[in-house]
Amino acid sequence: MSWSFIVMLGIAAAAVTVLATGLVLRQLRARQILDHPNERSSHDRAVPRGGGIAVMATLTVGWCLLTWWQGESPEMAIIALLAIALAGFSFLDDLKGLPAGSRLALQALAAAIGCTLLPQEPVFQGVLPPIADQVATWFC
Repeated sequence: MSWSFIVMLGIAAAAVTVLATGLVLRQLRARQILDHPNERSSHDRAVPRGGGIAVMATLTVGWCLLTWWQGESPEMAIIALLAIALAGFSFLDDLKGLPAGSRLALQALAAAIGCTLLPQEPVFQGVLPPIADQVATWFC
């Protein structure tokens, strides 16, 4: 894959993300799915909750297309499904406000499953010792 093709894919993904985010935010405002400010907020007026769903949708579709196009292993598609599950759970949290322990447990489980599905090669290209590479991958 050439660098120019990768750059074009990035530009296309960014454009789709911007358009999709605008559409999603409009729907969230229309449905009054808003985050109201409180003493810990970084905003001073109500803002839509859940705009990240557009970003996740774009990234996941792009991941699946690249996986298919590159002829990657089915494990890569499972990782995309884990990302979709996490995005759905996060959106549910935006709507209902789930306990922090539940969120952390699901995120840790998804990360652990995803890490076991990755090829058994160092993710950080040998810069870190093997155990540190695995731990850093799990946290990232």
